[in-house]
Amino acid sequence: MSKITIKNNRFVGTIYNVNSFLELPVKNIRKLWKLMFDEAWNNEETIQTVKRWLTDYDPEIPKKGKLVTASNATTRVAQAEYNAVISAHTGKNKPAVEARKEAREKLRQAKANARRSEKECREAIKHSERVRILRGIFKDMKNKAGLD
Repeated sequence: MSKITIKNNRFVGTIYNVNSFLELPVKNIRKLWKLMFDEAWNNEETIQTVKRWLTDYDPEIPKKGKLVTASNATTRVAQAEYNAVISAHTGKNKPAVEARKEAREKLRQAKANARRSEKECREAIKHSERVRILRGIFKDMKNKAGLD
């Protein structure tokens, strides 16, 4: 992502990745933006970059939601296959043991993928909410600074 530099009097702060606003405490972001808007004329490019980032941010929640649904369906299929293999291969012979082991591994991978997808979706929702809050803060500070 893009790098921004906030200048105010003798203070110069550089943020190398605008997406780090998703991780910084809101209190710190307010302080940085206050410095930025106090000398808006000196930070025009930075203000435009932050505004563009806030406007363009897309957490892809619908895509991640579809991925979670697909992962859960895959897990259900793997669970059904595992149950079928367990009931069909009850012996202790090598093919039965191998079939159970293979089905167990497939089920384990499907569950891991589903957990990973759910985590990504939760993160996207969290970031989306955070960006919504940051948009409001940015708008308020911009209005207080007398900028349109």
